[in-house]
Amino acid sequence: MAGLAHASGTAGIFNAIVNLASKGDNIVSARNLYGGSYTQFNDLLPALGIEVRFVDSQDPANFAAAADARTRAFFVETVSNPALEVADLDAIGAHAAESGVPLIVDNTFATPYLNQPLSHGADVVVHSLTKMARRARHGHRRGGHRLRTLRLGGWQAPALRPARHLLPRPALGT
Repeated sequence: MAGLAHASGTAGIFNAIVNLASKGDNIVSARNLYGGSYTQFNDLLPALGIEVRFVDSQDPANFAAAADARTRAFFVETVSNPALEVADLDAIGAHAAESGVPLIVDNTFATPYLNQPLSHGADVVVHSLTKMARRARHGHRRGGHRLRTLRLGGWQAPALRPARHLLPRPALGT
C-alpha cells in the first residue's frame, strides 16, 4: 500500500483520475456525490476531454453496463453525501475487476475507522482530511489523502508516462 497527501480531498480525487484517464477516456461514477466532486466530474473533467458517466450506485450492475473499452475507472462514495446512500463496495469492486478497471472510493463520510474500502474491493481510496481535522476541532486546515493498494485487483496500471507539467511545450520554447 502507498499513500499520497494532497491539498484537499478534491485534489486527491482529481489526481487519481487524471493519472488514469486522459482526453477521449471516461470514468463511470455514482450519481449521488458531494457537491465539489459532482462539479469536478460534471464540469471540469469534461473540459479536459474526460467523459463522466453517472449511474445509480444502488444497482452495482449499472457500473459494468456503462463501461466500455475507454473506461479507466469506477468511482463511488462509501456513503454518499448528502443522500446517505451506502454503496455495495464488494459488488461494485467485483464489477470493476471484471471490467478491468480500478475502483476509486471516497471514504470521507465513513472514515477509515468505520470502513476500510481496500478490504472490500477498492483499489484507490481517498479521504478528505479537512473533514477529519474539523471533527477533531483542530481549526480550519485543508488536506486530502489518497491510498493505493499494490494488490491491484483485475486491472493493469497504465504505462508510466512523464508528469504532464514536465512535457516539452513548443509554444514556450521548451
